[in-house]
Amino acid sequence: MLLAHLAPPVLILIAVVLQPLVTGFLAEILVEVGEDVTGNSRLDEETVSLVRLATRVRIAVAYGRLEENPDTGLPSITAIGKYLVREKAVAQQVHALLQEWGEGERAVSAASTVEQEPAR
Repeated sequence: MLLAHLAPPVLILIAVVLQPLVTGFLAEILVEVGEDVTGNSRLDEETVSLVRLATRVRIAVAYGRLEENPDTGLPSITAIGKYLVREKAVAQQVHALLQEWGEGERAVSAASTVEQEPAR
């Protein structure tokens, strides 16, 4: 009988003590997630820079400012370096990133698909 009378106050005490602890824990998680969503990046500066440069190259190819190699579907490393006004090492990294994204494969497969379609 005594246990039945003590259970509700003990449960309330536990809730009052644990609520701030749980809230603090969850608040830390939400702050970390909020920082990621609001623009803080987990990528290092060099990686972010390479992604931006690769995006510039993709846009240049789309607008015809950079010529693609028909075999690879990507601009040459030299052309990328000249367009971005960067050294060869950076141009190679951008080219490798575009290959990783599969840009060249998509361009080559799209060109071959267009060539295979019969004239109407």
